[in-house]
Amino acid sequence: AAIKSSGSSPEMFRETSLEMYHKWVSDAAYYRWLNRGRPMGDALDDWVAAEAEYARRTAGEHDMFTPGQVRHKAVEVVAFHSWLDRGRPHGDADADWRAAEALVGEV
Repeated sequence: AAIKSSGSSPEMFRETSLEMYHKWVSDAAYYRWLNRGRPMGDALDDWVAAEAEYARRTAGEHDMFTPGQVRHKAVEVVAFHSWLDRGRPHGDADADWRAAEALVGEV
């Protein structure tokens, strides 16, 4: 009997890996927020702390994420929170993205 292909590709595994990373960081940030008494604001601080915790826990393991991927995700989170802070306006999403890139800086 012929073996059927699972349809898997390196891109599929990369996407799954990034989804798992995002889920882990998201959950960790949420629990940090709960443990701090659920204060308003400071979501970015919880997210960055969760990313740092992930980095500490996985230090020495095979790197699953390139610095560029981590930077891209950080820019995405900062831009999203900037958009939320501005009241979720329609229009120039690039402005939030550019401001987030400047804030995050280079890896």
